[in-house]
Amino acid sequence: MTYATVMGLKKKKNVIIITCFMISCYFLYQLYFFFTITSEANNNVIVPLLDHDIIKDFQHLRSDVDKYISEHGKIRGVYYADIKSYRPDSKNEFKCKSSDQKIPFDQVNDDFCDCEDNTDEPSTTACPNGVFYCDTQQPRRKTFIIPSNKVNDGICDCCDGSDEWLTLKKNLLSQNCNSRNYIGAIMTVDEGIDITKAGDRGVLKRIIKEGEGTDTPNAGCQVTVHYTGTLLDGTKFDSSKDRNEPFEFNLGKGTVIKAWDIGVATMKKGEVCVLTCAPEYAYGANGSPPKIPPNSTLQFEIEMIDWKVEDLSPNKNKGILRHIVEQGSGFENPNDGAQVSVELEGKLPDGKVFDTRTVTFTLGEGTENNICEGIERALEKFTLGEKSRLTLQPKYAFKSEGNNEMGVPPNSVVEYTVKLTSFEKAKEAWAMDGAEKLEQAKIIKEKGTNYFKSNKFQLAIKKYRKVVSLLEDMPEDKSEKDELKSQAKELLVSAHLNLSLVYLKVTPPHHYEAKDHATKALKFDEDNVKGLFRRGQALLGLGEADQALNDFQKIVEKEPQNKAAANQIAVCRSTLQKQKQREKQLYANMFDKFAKHDAQVEKKLASEEVDVIGEKVGEWGKGEGEWTDEQRDRKPTEFEKENPNILMLDKDGRFENM
Repeated sequence: MTYATVMGLKKKKNVIIITCFMISCYFLYQLYFFFTITSEANNNVIVPLLDHDIIKDFQHLRSDVDKYISEHGKIRGVYYADIKSYRPDSKNEFKCKSSDQKIPFDQVNDDFCDCEDNTDEPSTTACPNGVFYCDTQQPRRKTFIIPSNKVNDGICDCCDGSDEWLTLKKNLLSQNCNSRNYIGAIMTVDEGIDITKAGDRGVLKRIIKEGEGTDTPNAGCQVTVHYTGTLLDGTKFDSSKDRNEPFEFNLGKGTVIKAWDIGVATMKKGEVCVLTCAPEYAYGANGSPPKIPPNSTLQFEIEMIDWKVEDLSPNKNKGILRHIVEQGSGFENPNDGAQVSVELEGKLPDGKVFDTRTVTFTLGEGTENNICEGIERALEKFTLGEKSRLTLQPKYAFKSEGNNEMGVPPNSVVEYTVKLTSFEKAKEAWAMDGAEKLEQAKIIKEKGTNYFKSNKFQLAIKKYRKVVSLLEDMPEDKSEKDELKSQAKELLVSAHLNLSLVYLKVTPPHHYEAKDHATKALKFDEDNVKGLFRRGQALLGLGEADQALNDFQKIVEKEPQNKAAANQIAVCRSTLQKQKQREKQLYANMFDKFAKHDAQVEKKLASEEVDVIGEKVGEWGKGEGEWTDEQRDRKPTEFEKENPNILMLDKDGRFENM
């Protein structure tokens, strides 16, 4: 081997070593640079390497956007390693990876799978450290880097538009990359989470401001909100804030668009959110002309101000308040007479649990199982599987008596958490024929009688009233057979008479109701002795002894040996006599009082009268308005005796002794 050859080999070896060293340094530099930008990308930092004068406006823009993203979550983008996969081809088309499907590039949508294999929607969570390099055609030091989870379709995140490929290649910062468009793009991409049960993205919710606590309103609550409604292009079509008047509506009752019933039910007090509502959850194919075009997707910014819990009490006096914890399924509710199974837990205001159990009972007869009235009334509004928290005032709980067995003090407000696990509805009256109604009425009447015998008067009243509601129309129903109508009439008379009796037995007696039902029984049978007797008792209780006497006398006319009626006649006459005495005494006292009052008035008026004669007549008053004893005792003259009605004055205006 010659010297030249050896030197040549050494030279080549040195070149190789130097080359390898330079390559190693390059890779080390690239590795260092990659980890540096990766760390910065992890922290959602945009690394601007362009000249300050060129990008100062863009930096301000990115700062605003960074703040927005930090408050509302990350935005999807394209991972650097997959950049080529998401470039359009020479025909400006996007090719799905796993098929021959091609889509015009300007029709590829964010957050929507245009490709059947979803390859047009790269995952941002799978590449949290990814970065996107803006292709500025500038030296390396001026490269601009954006975290991949902040790259948006349809808007130029890079100043040179290189993130938008052929569609926006010419759109530079000075032209279309302005703050409004950029924020608009983010708003479009970050629409929020799907809150529909169907998962069809018909209602998307994005929270702008978190609310307070954990409670949210439920169906039936009266909610108060402020809102602003816009089309997707930003056109505002309605705003309660512009009217300076909050909007109120009943949630879950179909009084607003479907999206509102769904979205507002998820809001906490003080929360502000944006609902993006597809047409089928808003105004549908027809829209709401002239402001809302057909098939419009709408956005509402809604602020939850407050809500009132659903009031189930008959008079809406907050006696039964319901807060739904878990929504039930279906639309049917238990009715009176239904067999229901419930899980319940009762608490006192201090948090003490006094009742925890699973129980099955007949709705309307809950007191047999220590189920208070408020729970029964509320269950008639429950759906299957519903779990609700009920706040019951004493009137609808255990009243002034309390419940010693359970440890509930008198006049206690209680809170029950109730879950309806199953129920079997009682057959409705409209679904029964005449024979079925009669059969049910007999069964229910028998139950009522048993409750009456056990002094459970309220349950007895419920059952007898149920009989009346089942049969009250049958006697006049021309389609019913005469035999059925006759039986219905007989049962109705019995039910009304029993109701009249129970109302007389309760404490305090309900005389008006007793009179009313006795009168209804007498309409069917005007000579019914029980009806006359019970109406007479009710009239006596109402202080109408004269009318009561008429009813008892009719009984004695029909049944002369009826001692009970005869005794009541004596009571009526005694009552009437006492009433007359009271009236006489009352009138006498009134006359004495009036006479005394009149005398006092006359005396007062007399004291206020002017004594004209005493003040003006000479020798009697001497000009001072009073007579002396001498003047009063003077004997009349002959002229005065002959002319008692004539008074003579002298020239000075004084009386002369004539």
